[in-house]
Amino acid sequence: MTWIAAVVGTVLACAVAAPAGAAPPAVTRCSELAVDGRVEGIDLGSHLWVDVDCHLTDVVVRGTVYSYEGATLTSERVRVHEGLYLRGDAQLRDTVVGWVSLDPPANLSVESSTVRGSVVGRAGSVSLRYARVSGDYDVTTSDIARLQSTTVAGSTTTRGGRLVVHDSTFLGTLHSIGNGDVLVCRAAVLGDLRVEALTDYARLGVEGRQFCRSEIRGSVILEDNPHSIDLGPLYIYGDLVCTGNTGPRGITGLGEGWLFGVAVGQCRP
Repeated sequence: MTWIAAVVGTVLACAVAAPAGAAPPAVTRCSELAVDGRVEGIDLGSHLWVDVDCHLTDVVVRGTVYSYEGATLTSERVRVHEGLYLRGDAQLRDTVVGWVSLDPPANLSVESSTVRGSVVGRAGSVSLRYARVSGDYDVTTSDIARLQSTTVAGSTTTRGGRLVVHDSTFLGTLHSIGNGDVLVCRAAVLGDLRVEALTDYARLGVEGRQFCRSEIRGSVILEDNPHSIDLGPLYIYGDLVCTGNTGPRGITGLGEGWLFGVAVGQCRP
């Protein structure tokens, strides 16, 4: 309940600090609105607390959505003017939110939806499918981060569990720190692709025996990885920098791609 108490304190502080004559933001609980666990077709001019499993359909929330641990939020065709503070699980579809902040043990699934700001925090797992993140993505997972057919406009930083990327576009950098079993397949990265401190092996541009070309407009930087890294056909417009990699197979597939810059360190021919 410490996390809930902290959020309550924040909401109350905002209410106290409101200008004279301004109504403090109301807080509505999902349990007060739901019929058989569903809330449909309303325009809610307040914050929303997900205190029970709650399925929102065709709903507008003009404040922030907060979720309790153990309560699952499901949304379809929902617009949240502010953002989501998630400690419980959330499944978003055809939804637009301002930002997402995650705290364990949350798990997040986003499909065909838009986050106008950033996605940050810690979670068990994150799945983004046909999604757009207009800000940064900076999340530590204990299980997996899966990005499929997704665009991230800011920088992307992942830590912790597995990282699996298919058919996605990163307008900034893509930085994997301490992930296990990293797979990047058919991706476009306009900044640098950096992989460091792997806890399992990585495959960049190759999945199994199948090549899956990826394009890196910046440099590819592989550093301090104690596990093997397999490279497929990467189009690298910057440099290929490899230092401190000690995996049993080293870095394989160095001749499979196209490098327009220079190879540095262990990747030097």
